[in-house]
Amino acid sequence: MKRFSSQCFAFLSLHGRDARYRKLWVSGAREKAVGQGLKLLGGLGLAIALQGCQNWSFFGWEPQEQRLARAAETTPRSSVKVIPVPLSPIQSSADAALNFDGGSNNSLPNNANTNLSAVTTPVQSGLKYEVFELPTSTVHLVRIPREAEVKLTVALSTGLTPLSDLAQMVPGAMVAINAGFFDPNNAHSMNFITQNGTKTGDPTQNERLMKNAGIQPYLDKVLNRSEFRRYRCKDGSEYYAINFHNDPIPADCSLSDAVGGGPQILPRLTATEEAFWAEDKGKVLRDAIGMHRPNARSAIALTARGDILMAMVAQSPPKVKSVPLSSVTTPKPPAQPTPPAGLSLPELATFLQGQGAVQALNLDGGSSSGLYFAPQSVYGKRDQSGQPIRRAVKSVLVVSPK
Repeated sequence: MKRFSSQCFAFLSLHGRDARYRKLWVSGAREKAVGQGLKLLGGLGLAIALQGCQNWSFFGWEPQEQRLARAAETTPRSSVKVIPVPLSPIQSSADAALNFDGGSNNSLPNNANTNLSAVTTPVQSGLKYEVFELPTSTVHLVRIPREAEVKLTVALSTGLTPLSDLAQMVPGAMVAINAGFFDPNNAHSMNFITQNGTKTGDPTQNERLMKNAGIQPYLDKVLNRSEFRRYRCKDGSEYYAINFHNDPIPADCSLSDAVGGGPQILPRLTATEEAFWAEDKGKVLRDAIGMHRPNARSAIALTARGDILMAMVAQSPPKVKSVPLSSVTTPKPPAQPTPPAGLSLPELATFLQGQGAVQALNLDGGSSSGLYFAPQSVYGKRDQSGQPIRRAVKSVLVVSPK
C-alpha cells in the first residue's frame, strides 16, 4: 500500500470541524462515497476514503502547493526549437533585428516531452546564448557562468536612447538588456539607479510620480521596488543579488551598481508588495503591468550556483493562413482573433525555473523589451503589422570584460 501523507489523515479526521474542507461536500456519487469512507473506519468504506487521499481530484480538491507544482509540471512546452547562437566582441554599431527561422525539421511535435535543454555553443568569456521557440513567443536567453571574467554594470541615458547605442556607452560591451522603468513623458527614471557607488537615478525627483493621486496610496511600496545589485566587498570579492530597495547593504560590502525593476518572480511573486497588483475582496484594483497577460518581457535571474541569466521574451509574429483557390467564391468564415503573444509573469517564472533560476527579477517589458548582442539587437514587442518595435530606453544592464 502506498504511504499516505499527513494531509490525508488530517482530512479524514478533521473534515467535520475544519472549514477548509467543507468545499469537499458535493452532490451525487462523490458525496455518498466520501460519506461512507468517513463513517466506516474499516473495510470498503476506509478503502474508498484512502483511495480518495491518493487522488485528491476524486474529491474535487487538492492542497495548494500540490496544485501549483502540478501546474508547473504541465505547463505547455510544445513546439520547442532551440537555436545556439554565437556571440562575438563588439565590432560595429549596427542595430538590426534578426529573424530566427530554423525550419520545421527542428520543431518538436505538440505535447512533446522536453525539458527545454540543449547543447549550446560556448562563446568568448564562457557566455552561452540560446533561442527557445515556444508556441507564442521566442525566448532569447544569455547564460553568464559565475566564473566568467565579465562584469555587469548599468548604463543610464540622460534622456531616452536606443538600446544598442546605450549599451555601447560601456567599453567592450558584449551583451545588454533593457532594465528599469521610466516615464516616457519626461524621461525620468521610475526606479532608483546606482552607478559605481553613486546614486544616479531617483524616482522621488519625478513630480509626475510623486504627485500622482492614483499612486499615493501605494507610494511607499513603489519606492521600495526590487532591484538587481552588484556588491563589492572588503575581501576583494564581488557578487550579485536581487533585493528590495530598502534592504540593508551586507556588512563589509558596498553597493557598486544597482537598477530597479520589479516585481520579483522567483522564488515568489512580489507583485502585491511592490504595488504592481492590488485587489480587494477578489476585485482587482490595480494591475500595472498586465501580470497575467501574455506580453513581451525582460528579466534577469540568478541560479543556485551563482550563474546569471538574462532573458528577453519576444512575441511571435502573427501567423498568416493561406486561402485555397476553391474557397475564393465561398463565404468567408468570421475572422478569428489572434491569440495574445508572449508570456505572462507566472509563465516567465516557470520558464526561468526550468533553466535553473532560484531568484528572478522582472524588468521593464512590452515595447521596451530588447536584447543586444554585439553588434546586433532583437526586440520583444511587435506592432499590428508584425514588425518589431524599437523603442528608446532609459537604462540597460551591460555585460563587459572585467
